[in-house]
Amino acid sequence: MITSSLLSVRDLRISYTSRGVIREAVHGVSFDIAAGEVVAIVGESGSGKTTVAQSLIGMLAHNGAITGGSIEFDGLNVTRFGDRAWRGLRGESIGLVPQDPTVSLNPVMKIGSQVAEPLRIHRNMSKSDAAQEAVRILREAGLSDPEARAEQYPHQLSGGMRQRVLIGMALACTPRLVIADEPTSALDVTVQRHILDHIDELISVHDTAMLLITHDLAVAADRAQRLIVMSRGEIVEEGRADDILSRPGHPYTQKLLAAAPSLSTPSVRRPPVLAEGSSADDRVVRLEHVTKQFALPAGGTLTAVDDVSLDIRRGETLGVVGESGSGKSTLARIVLQLEKQTSGEVFIDGERMSEQGTRGLRALRRRMQVVYQNPYASLDPRYTVSAIIEEPLRAFRVGSRRDQRTRVVELLDRVSLPADTARRRAEELSGGQRQRVAIARALALSPELLVCDEPTSALDVSVQAQVLDLLTELQQDLGVTMLFISHDLAVVRQLSHRVAVMQFGVLRELGEVEQIFSDPTHPYTRELLAAIPGKELVA
Repeated sequence: MITSSLLSVRDLRISYTSRGVIREAVHGVSFDIAAGEVVAIVGESGSGKTTVAQSLIGMLAHNGAITGGSIEFDGLNVTRFGDRAWRGLRGESIGLVPQDPTVSLNPVMKIGSQVAEPLRIHRNMSKSDAAQEAVRILREAGLSDPEARAEQYPHQLSGGMRQRVLIGMALACTPRLVIADEPTSALDVTVQRHILDHIDELISVHDTAMLLITHDLAVAADRAQRLIVMSRGEIVEEGRADDILSRPGHPYTQKLLAAAPSLSTPSVRRPPVLAEGSSADDRVVRLEHVTKQFALPAGGTLTAVDDVSLDIRRGETLGVVGESGSGKSTLARIVLQLEKQTSGEVFIDGERMSEQGTRGLRALRRRMQVVYQNPYASLDPRYTVSAIIEEPLRAFRVGSRRDQRTRVVELLDRVSLPADTARRRAEELSGGQRQRVAIARALALSPELLVCDEPTSALDVSVQAQVLDLLTELQQDLGVTMLFISHDLAVVRQLSHRVAVMQFGVLRELGEVEQIFSDPTHPYTRELLAAIPGKELVA
């Protein structure tokens, strides 16, 4: 039993009001965190993890309220703190790493200015000193060329880079408690290890505590001393991390562990499903010496994709792995022709994309759909879920209004969402629920090529397993071809036929999935595999 708690939560109850209906989302949660301790809360999307985290820093949504219980931080009862009182604690004593880097950074402020802001507010640093310290923080957070990154805006960084910026901001003032809400979900394994090692160092040197909210059981296993397992707004199991992971007592915990992807499990993927009449060398996508360069604000160019040649065979899944900023997402956008390559050629079903006009590209995009990494930014907040999923059907005039509504219900069922989700808006859904809506939308037109850019990074392990099963079923039933981008190597091994490894825009290695994972030839591939967290989960 913890005798001296930095954070003490007792019988916490939280409710949301939506359209005049009050719904309790957290039901009597109690736990403690001592100084220097790492506690992880795990559970499925919608289990109440993020709601609890938001309440601990006074950042519940406008329609949320604490309706019972208490929160004490460092001897202060903060349960009813107002905005002014919270401003004295946030950043200075309690740091927050929010789940979504896109909506958490100011789009019109440079990165360096945003990192410097808490230093100027809480440390009274001068503008020049704070700017220099911001560059140091960005470097420590793992960003390459931090001086240049400090002069860029959020939209000019990848999702993983933006997440590293948020982590640097949260740790800037050396807070006593860090609340990390899915802090590594957008990060590749090598940067994930670097960031978590840095947080561990902070904890040991400054006696900082961390509440880690995560659906990644491997990360929780590596980093937390204690685990809290939540389901449907309640704590169902709590104890030492190694005890819970080796001997889970609650059926729900057992279910989570069973659904966690295992790197040690060999791929059981079938050979690619070739369309009738096609040959084994039939290629849906072919890239020949493709290069993409971007102009930098301070001058010069950044080569995001460097002389890449590869193909994707009909009916197969090509997994693409690599660190944040390696060019994975840029490569996907080039395949979709949302970005034009600087040089080289892109062929889709043998057609040269550089020769296609607007009409040809529109027809092509009906056959190619994309699931983006970030469901917070990719779903229109003005639309209901039904309107979001129906939009591609309306755009291409597929079916009657009744047919479209029927299709929405079918798709929601396929991604394990209840039918009444159709009437809700994206802001009413958790991150994992939003991503399932995004996947349903991409499936609406029954595409031939599905480009998945980190589609499961926001999903808990059980829903992730359902989505991966869905994608596998779709491929086996329809012969759909997939380009699957992920930093989760265990997921890539489960889903892919072949794997492409990218670093600094260069294709380092390309081969069959078992060859890449069992006998990698490039040092960078071996480095990625060595950085996988949660070895006890994959043994």
